[in-house]
Amino acid sequence: MKLSAVATAVTCALVLATGGCSAPPEGQGSEDVADAPKRQAPATAYQRVVLDTDAGGFWFEPARCSIYQEDGVPMYDIAGAGKSPDGQPIYVTMEDEDGDASTGADIRIHVGVDAAFKHGDPVWISNDQQSHALRVDASQTDIDGQTLITSGVMFGKDHGGQLEVTRPIRVDCNR
Repeated sequence: MKLSAVATAVTCALVLATGGCSAPPEGQGSEDVADAPKRQAPATAYQRVVLDTDAGGFWFEPARCSIYQEDGVPMYDIAGAGKSPDGQPIYVTMEDEDGDASTGADIRIHVGVDAAFKHGDPVWISNDQQSHALRVDASQTDIDGQTLITSGVMFGKDHGGQLEVTRPIRVDCNR
């Protein structure tokens, strides 16, 4: 009998210690729901980025948007999912791989996928190598704080074809 009384006392102590069945002490925890602390809203997303092209508008919402300095050189790493003009899922990446302001951005549109590390077809690519193959000037990127503007973008793909961006691409990494 004594063992049962001890077990009951231990169980009650655990329930009370973890905020179990008893009411909170007066003045604690009795606030109105309206007075309760608000849960923090989820972080706002980065602004939608639109790539106006001669084939229509591609758009994506960056999940990753970083503009930073490395050894005094502005760099960027931007990526996110969106849609093609015909409603297919896309995943876009924009990077400055070499930190050389005289070279163009490396921008890729993976059509048919909505996440990183998936292979889509076709993959539209705009970088120095593609610009050279298409015989066009490399894109130019200007950075002002957390805002990036890339102009003169021409996409190509491995099996031919090109896609011209008709207006500068503007990315704002401020939230």
